[in-house]
Amino acid sequence: MFDRQNLKMINGAEKHGKKQYEGFNYWPKITVSCDTCNGDVLLNHSKEGDDRAFCSRACHTKVKTCRKNALKDYNILKILREHPDGLPSDELSYMLGTTNQYRTNPNKITSMLKFWVAKGIVTKRLSKGSTGRTIYSLAKSYMNKPLGKIVVDFRSRKTYAQRLES
Repeated sequence: MFDRQNLKMINGAEKHGKKQYEGFNYWPKITVSCDTCNGDVLLNHSKEGDDRAFCSRACHTKVKTCRKNALKDYNILKILREHPDGLPSDELSYMLGTTNQYRTNPNKITSMLKFWVAKGIVTKRLSKGSTGRTIYSLAKSYMNKPLGKIVVDFRSRKTYAQRLES
């Protein structure tokens, strides 16, 4: 995120207003919106808390507990948002396995994405060339929307009356 926004380090003397911090450089803090409630999340450039997507544990739990594999769905959609050109299912399964420790294969990714393709949130197309691989990408209209809220809205259990209304 810091690289994508071309942010530069701030000199410690400028940050603290004292000459004794002149050799220390700090990354600026970035404010992003929560992926569930659109609240503000302050990101620091450090080992912990530099990749947070939720403003609180309650927002994270709301996404995590709305369905059995809801957090896995959220992570797949998040990876697709980071790659707007799209990814094939084998690369998605590799990225999901290395970054989020979910052991999956390309067939499982394809079956999980069928739901999102049917809802119109994920688009699929055949790659150009002789490979014939299917490329999945997040729909353009959902690129800037909170993905946690989308997962909660589409994956949470609904009563019979709620299903009749929608």
